[in-house]
Amino acid sequence: MPINRLEKNYKKACQVIGIDLDRTIFIGDQLFTDIYGAKRAGIRTILVKPIHPKEEIQIVLKRYLEKNSITFLQKGGGDFMNHVVIIGFMGSGKTRVGKQLSKDLGLPFVDLEKIITKRMNLSAREIFERFGEPYYRALETLALKQLIQDSERKVISLGAGLPLQEQNEKYLRELGTVVYLKGSLATLKKRLEGSKKDPMLDGEDRDDKIKKLLKQRDPVYQKFADIQVTTGEVPFEELIKEIEEKLASYEKNS
Repeated sequence: MPINRLEKNYKKACQVIGIDLDRTIFIGDQLFTDIYGAKRAGIRTILVKPIHPKEEIQIVLKRYLEKNSITFLQKGGGDFMNHVVIIGFMGSGKTRVGKQLSKDLGLPFVDLEKIITKRMNLSAREIFERFGEPYYRALETLALKQLIQDSERKVISLGAGLPLQEQNEKYLRELGTVVYLKGSLATLKKRLEGSKKDPMLDGEDRDDKIKKLLKQRDPVYQKFADIQVTTGEVPFEELIKEIEEKLASYEKNS
């Protein structure tokens, strides 16, 4: 089908149903028809795995082309599955930095923790207390996998403990360009002083817990980082400028 007609058909379908393009999400299992056509029409898309196990020969041939294209795009050859991913310790400023990058880059901002707490209608602390940490980590993994299938590029802030979970390594590497906000022990202690948000810091010897967790997590964050910046040492505007310059350089050379 000609591209122009394909694009028009998506727009006409929205008109018939009576919904606006910017409030529509198209879910499909074919990259070159479902996803490409919808994106040309200005519709957000989600690419899912092939739905039917037995397909016509022309579809099977398309799958070979799709496989190569998806591999290329996952490696940074396009904006598909190339989200900007923010990781770091508690108090490193992931949410604030993510929101500013979202604004500057013109991309939607997603806080993975907010996805989970909204679905459960509970705070992260309440989920930990009612169901335990393994349950919360499973929710994180589920939300992470769903973000990988979202073809609309985003700025995504991940929970501080997510990169440590072995089951998340594959998904995190596929998600996009990872920015690690590295904070010094002194900076993080100061920012977390009095905070009761994270149950991982409950109990006595709070400063000692921060020190031990940071020592454990820092090498993991560094392992995943495509870009690393130090937070808490320069004004916020300078930090954002540094990140954006490094992002531009990294994506240009990838």
